[in-house]
Amino acid sequence: MDQPGIYSKELVDSEPLQLLTKADEYNVLVTGFSGRGPQKRQSDIRLWLDDPGMYLKFSLPSLRRYPSIVQYVKISVDDSLLVPLTPIEEMDWVAEEVYKVKEPIIYARTFVRAFLKAMGTRTITKKTEKKSALLGGLTQVLGIVGQELTEKADLRGWQTMPGRAYATVFKLPTGTHHFAINYYDTNGSLLFSEKQTATINPQNKLTLIESLYWN
Repeated sequence: MDQPGIYSKELVDSEPLQLLTKADEYNVLVTGFSGRGPQKRQSDIRLWLDDPGMYLKFSLPSLRRYPSIVQYVKISVDDSLLVPLTPIEEMDWVAEEVYKVKEPIIYARTFVRAFLKAMGTRTITKKTEKKSALLGGLTQVLGIVGQELTEKADLRGWQTMPGRAYATVFKLPTGTHHFAINYYDTNGSLLFSEKQTATINPQNKLTLIESLYWN
């Protein structure tokens, strides 16, 4: 979170985050994920230019965020006191800001691509019109149909990316431990609780506990 301008909240205290860099001081890493990453949608713009007789279709992607209803996440170990997980990343906000940077380039490429297709159709239509008005009209129609079928926005993205990431660490004794990762809304109401069991083995330097709540 070294660029606060792209995040929705004030930066958290950096002290809990520093623990993540001290691998020798913990043997359990807990990560929680909530929400969904932004999704792309297609918006179409269609233009008909009487002079010089060109049909253009622009298919532009737009990004939509899905704000998470989760306000904070806590975990309990062996039914002990709940410990908050530290927010470490807001992937949905970061993805949106990255897209905004790339948006002018995406739009420019879209307009150039659509214009070249329209120009190609117009050139072929003009040539066929010299032979036959009917053939020229058919060529123009086929060109329009071709644009409708081939002009698509690039909607690729991380469809399974969550919106936010939380983490915390523990130093636990050898043995089997029970974890409960709890997700809460702004009113402090419990939205979801995921229970997991893990065995701490001295031969393994790190045990990873992962949890995901899509809302």
